[in-house]
Amino acid sequence: AFVKMSSGIETLPGRWRLSLSLPSANSFTVVTAQFIDDEGFEPPQGRVIIGDGDGEGRWLLSEDPDDRKDGLWVWGLFSEPLYPFCLISLPSESVGLPSGGQLALRLNHKARPDDDAPLLTKGSVFLRKVTTINADALGLARASYNDDTAIGTVSATLIQQQQKQQSEEFGLISPTSTAVSADREDQQV
Repeated sequence: AFVKMSSGIETLPGRWRLSLSLPSANSFTVVTAQFIDDEGFEPPQGRVIIGDGDGEGRWLLSEDPDDRKDGLWVWGLFSEPLYPFCLISLPSESVGLPSGGQLALRLNHKARPDDDAPLLTKGSVFLRKVTTINADALGLARASYNDDTAIGTVSATLIQQQQKQQSEEFGLISPTSTAVSADREDQQV
């Protein structure tokens, strides 16, 4: 029988508001993003949908890409790896920049947040240039590498959590009313 293995790490549920401040491009952009898991992969990864399908990219939970050392996968043999970063790759036009470019976002990720702590917080935005070179003298093998240039910052906010907090602040719902309504739904089923 097939048994689905789970790392136990909470991925990125719901819709998120990504606020990108890009001083070098004279741009401040806010977009919504939805993270969709590709099941069966370690580290967790998948697609990210921008807006209502305005653009699509990829996300990956990762160790520090600038300081990989032995890799977090080694620790995963003994306990859950923490994956302190969420790496996102997006086409530039999905955030209102000229087409043809590629953006790389590096957000801080907390695998085991406290009750009020978010999974994603803030990070950096890079303009990615992919360079391909010949890996041998005959040109039979090629290698590609990413050259990233920092162009700004990004912050992430879970939209559902923000809406719930605003509703509680304005007295539209109380923290206990959501628990009561959930109990009523369970009784009706």
